[in-house]
Amino acid sequence: MKKVYLDTSAFVKLFFDEEGDEALEKIANLAREKKLQIVISEWVINEAIWTVEKKVLKNKIGSEEAFKVVNLIADTVAEGVKEGTIALLKVNEDVIINSRVIIEELHSNAADSLHVFLARTSSCDFFLSADEDLVLLVRFGNLRIESVYLYSKIDMDKLFFNI
Repeated sequence: MKKVYLDTSAFVKLFFDEEGDEALEKIANLAREKKLQIVISEWVINEAIWTVEKKVLKNKIGSEEAFKVVNLIADTVAEGVKEGTIALLKVNEDVIINSRVIIEELHSNAADSLHVFLARTSSCDFFLSADEDLVLLVRFGNLRIESVYLYSKIDMDKLFFNI
């Protein structure tokens, strides 16, 4: 079974009606059909909750909706882990220390480096992001993982073809 790492920019598309959400729903369905496994880290959850909070601060959603979305994130992850559709990776001191190599090699920020490091060391087949700059860093970083830009039809078609 193929493993697809979702960074936060991709993961949050599961919870909001915005560009890219159809592709993420298709990925979620493929995971439920046991055709792939979604891989995320604990860090993705924290960043996803921060994304929700930023939407509140910018008056894009209300506090009640934010509460529902945060609970939906928690329930989705808990259910996915239980069913095996989601692999939840720990962010421990080894990950923090060793992800410095990604910072040095790709010149990426600490959070992005955690995502890339975890995807690479957990044998993911694909790294999916809505952050084009990060996808390009991974693509040209010689990391032996297929980087996929969520907003590229070519990238997404290639991902779905290879599942």
